[in-house]
Amino acid sequence: MAEGNHLRLQGEITSGIRLRFNETELQRICDNNISNAIKYAFEESTVVVRLFSDLQKGVVLEVESVGEPIQEPEKLFERYYREHRSRGGFGIGLHIVKDICQKYGVQTEVISENGVNIFRYIFKDIHENTVA
Repeated sequence: MAEGNHLRLQGEITSGIRLRFNETELQRICDNNISNAIKYAFEESTVVVRLFSDLQKGVVLEVESVGEPIQEPEKLFERYYREHRSRGGFGIGLHIVKDICQKYGVQTEVISENGVNIFRYIFKDIHENTVA
């Protein structure tokens, strides 16, 4: 899908990070965010996936893309909400992600500035939660 949209994928993954988390639900968070970034990014841009540890916050997963500014970031995780109806989808993917995050106490942040959109997930207490 990224190749079809003429996008570059870039990973900035810190090695050695471990997080104890349900593998299927973590995969759902990653898959939904990366596929959304690919779907909504401008052609010829780069989608960046970051995973790093912040001693103050915990383990941080970010998916960054360049595209249309997000108009209502506070609504993105609502069931059936879609900012771009022409792009397809049912508006439930981020709602499922929100449910998973609430279940495990994962903090979510959406930043949209100057055409750069970042979805950030903070997995707290890295001493107890160790991603293979």
